[in-house]
Amino acid sequence: MKKILSVLSAFILMISVVGCAQNESTGADKKFIKAVEKGLDARWDYLESNDYLNSDEREGLEKAIQKELEKVQEFKDAEFDNPELGKLANDYIASVEGQKEALKYYSDPIKYSEKWDDAFDKRCEYISTLVDKFGVKVDEEGYKEIKDNAQIVKEENAMNKKLDEEIKKINFELVSNEYGWKTYEATVQNNTGVDIQDFYLDIALKDADGVVAGKTQAYLDGVWKAGDKAKLTFETDVKFEKMEWEYNYFVE
Repeated sequence: MKKILSVLSAFILMISVVGCAQNESTGADKKFIKAVEKGLDARWDYLESNDYLNSDEREGLEKAIQKELEKVQEFKDAEFDNPELGKLANDYIASVEGQKEALKYYSDPIKYSEKWDDAFDKRCEYISTLVDKFGVKVDEEGYKEIKDNAQIVKEENAMNKKLDEEIKKINFELVSNEYGWKTYEATVQNNTGVDIQDFYLDIALKDADGVVAGKTQAYLDGVWKAGDKAKLTFETDVKFEKMEWEYNYFVE
């Protein structure tokens, strides 16, 4: 009887050990969360240091970015228990690398601003998700700018989604054809819930082979009030088979 009990106890112990091994996390999740916290602190601490304040701006920014990257770069394409966190980790690291890449265009203010702002907006969005959803702990003072910008990006994305839906409905119709010049019109509605200023379309006019035969714009001067319908108009003497467009706008 004692022998049977001993065998049973050993079997139960073996199951417990196997169970613990199966439940033990092998992913990079917790280490990555800690690394993000350390990386953000390192970047923010440097940005407040005399070394940064006395440095050339471009060199200073590059050093600040590198301090953040040093803590998190090893987690690129790492194995995570949570696939969502794994994807977010790659996206976040890519956004920080995007800021570093933008510095290559520092001497070209327009291109630099475009690339930097794009990477910055994405980084803010990813950090905000890491804080809200995955418990990354941050210094509130340093995080404020990121949090505020992430909210702006979220609102812009929601607005653009609504605007995308309306833009897809645009149907330009020929309303005039005189002396070789054709006039096209389309009616659109501002369904975003936000007033939009200086809205316009960059239009590519393409031939039957999809080659751009000409370019033009259709624009709305001034403020396009939320809920209002408006007419977009353009004229051209270019012969084309189809048109494609991208929209641009400004919001106060």
